[in-house]
Amino acid sequence: MLVGAFSLWTVIPLGWLWIGSQIVGTQEPRLWAYFLVLVGITISVIAVAKILSLLNHRYLSIHEEDLEPERKIPLPWLESMRDERHQTRATVLDTVLVASAVMAAIALFIWFVILAESPLPNQ
Repeated sequence: MLVGAFSLWTVIPLGWLWIGSQIVGTQEPRLWAYFLVLVGITISVIAVAKILSLLNHRYLSIHEEDLEPERKIPLPWLESMRDERHQTRATVLDTVLVASAVMAAIALFIWFVILAESPLPNQ
C-alpha cells in the first residue's frame, strides 16, 4: 500500500510528464500534450486510489472481525465540529496516505534545497 500511495505523489505525475515530453518530440509547447498529461495523471490517480481502497477493504475484512463488510467508515473531515467525537480508529489506508504525503513533501524539499541547481545564471 505504501508504494501505491507514494506513487500518487511522485511516480504518476513524473511518469506522465516524461511520456508527454517523449510524445511531443520538440521543445515547442503543444496544447494536446498538456491535455494528455492532465488526463493521464487524473485517470492513473483514480485507478491507483481505487486499488488502494480495495486493498484497504480487503485488509479490514481479514484483520477486523468486529467490522461488518458493508459498514461505512466515516471520514473525520466530513463530520461536523459540533457532533460528538466518535472514537473511530484511523484505518491502515489513512495512515499510509498521510505517511506517503509526508515522505513526498520531504523528498520535494530535499530536491528543491539540495539537489536542484539554480536556474539563474552565475555571475
